[in-house]
Amino acid sequence: MDFSTVLPPFVITLREGVEAALVVGIVLACLRKAGQANLNRWVYLGVMAGLAVSALIGLLFGWMIKLLGAASPVAEPLLEGVFYYERFTKVHSCILGSKVWDFKTVLPDDQFPGVILNALFGYTQRLYLVQAIAYLLFLSAIGGVYFQSLSGRVFFTKQRFL
Repeated sequence: MDFSTVLPPFVITLREGVEAALVVGIVLACLRKAGQANLNRWVYLGVMAGLAVSALIGLLFGWMIKLLGAASPVAEPLLEGVFYYERFTKVHSCILGSKVWDFKTVLPDDQFPGVILNALFGYTQRLYLVQAIAYLLFLSAIGGVYFQSLSGRVFFTKQRFL
């Protein structure tokens, strides 16, 4: 068996699994510290739903490739071309990202948003597309929580939902 094709996906999956376990652990610790341990089952249900949906998408994706490959001899090289283009754009966005996504004037490393993003995510001034989307989602979520707290809304009540 050739381990050179199996090892990179294994390491990537292991790294993502450890990262997901850290996020779940942090959420559970925050719920316990906030006195909302009754919401733990929603975290576990979310984890199970995420695993189930990921497995379903993987099965559907594999089934679709087999079906298209059997239906037409042209479909398989076409799919390879599509996936090659997708990988090509990811690599080139990382290479050209510093020229295309230069946010030095908007989010400098030494001022307020950049300092927090640097501490939390290892933010640099050279922003790539995926990082830009993740930062915008993070800042909008934090902003939403902040503005809801200003309005006096209570996020978690002591009552059980189910």
